[in-house]
Amino acid sequence: MNEYLANATLCALGILLDFIVFFNLKTYRKDLFTEDRCLHIFIIANAYVCISDFFAALLRLYPSPSNYWLVMTNYTLNYTALTLSAYMWLVYSILRTWPERRIHSWQVFLSSLPVTVVFLLCLSSHWTHWIIRVNQLGVYSRGHYYYIPWLIDPLLIITGFLLPFLKKEKGKRYRFFPFKRMFFVVFLGALFQNITGNLCTIGVSISVALVILTLCLKDEQVYIDTLTGVYNRQYMMNYLRSMTEHNKLSKIYASGKVLAGIELDLDHFKEINDQYGHAMGDAALQQFGSILREVAGQDGIPVRTGGDEFMLLFHSYTPGEVDQHIQLIRTKLQEFNEKHTTPYQLQSSCGVAYYTNEHDQVEQDIDALLQRMDHAIYQEKVRHHASLNSTPRNSIN
Repeated sequence: MNEYLANATLCALGILLDFIVFFNLKTYRKDLFTEDRCLHIFIIANAYVCISDFFAALLRLYPSPSNYWLVMTNYTLNYTALTLSAYMWLVYSILRTWPERRIHSWQVFLSSLPVTVVFLLCLSSHWTHWIIRVNQLGVYSRGHYYYIPWLIDPLLIITGFLLPFLKKEKGKRYRFFPFKRMFFVVFLGALFQNITGNLCTIGVSISVALVILTLCLKDEQVYIDTLTGVYNRQYMMNYLRSMTEHNKLSKIYASGKVLAGIELDLDHFKEINDQYGHAMGDAALQQFGSILREVAGQDGIPVRTGGDEFMLLFHSYTPGEVDQHIQLIRTKLQEFNEKHTTPYQLQSSCGVAYYTNEHDQVEQDIDALLQRMDHAIYQEKVRHHASLNSTPRNSIN
């Protein structure tokens, strides 16, 4: 009875969390394989795992020879649903890591083979007892090859967790993806259930991981500019406020670094909108945002402050490092203009500002910090445009 109550509590918690996550996510795209759709299928499959675990605990509490087919069917669907959850997590991770990627039908077929294999192995267990064994009293026990699903599922889940980590090294840190926390929670749940055998912890651990993911998705909706994929002004404000409130700036200064900001705006952006339409203007902003994300890498913070204005924040030892970032932006813009046959050329003007500890040693006022930043960048732009009046325009292009 105690085991049943423990499993009932865990399963009920998992089901409740799954329903909360499901109804807090909205799906606007109706394609079968999109991020949103895959996440919804993942949630539904995991909710079924929790329901099935609850039913399995109930069947163990009241064993009966007449329960044979109920037990066999329940565990067949349970194993299959768990593998389906792992598979949908992998597909979701692929689509999230490579949002431009399209999944073809043959790829769907090949990648879904593990789900089919697990289902057929469980279905044949009535004769082979490979995965599921049910004795004459209607009591479940693991088959000789029960570890096959326990190898397939972690392989799919781990692959799904590794993909964003590998992509992260290519400058995709701006995407909120709590893969480390999620993996830790699911790993503990799977390990505990595999050790205890009858305590159903993997379903609720996945539910907790889904809650963590949902919270991070909400942060992404708040802090990421949907058009360009870079951070928005609100994130920048919160970041700078955190730097000042937690005395992080003084630690940066003590290490010999300074907080540097490069403010950029697209040249002739109004002309692009007027001549080629707002859709082409949006495409220009997206392309420029993609370049800034690539230049920022893991150390910089690319921000769209509004309209065609952007900012790149990072910690620098010397002004030479800032010049290297500007030169890299210039190179990327030139490569884009040479490679793509767009009716416009991507060009950008920039201003640079540094923040050192000469201002009251430790900056505590976020507004004063931003005012100095705006003033310094304004002065840079004044000098830049003054030089353009006497020489041909020399924007970053």
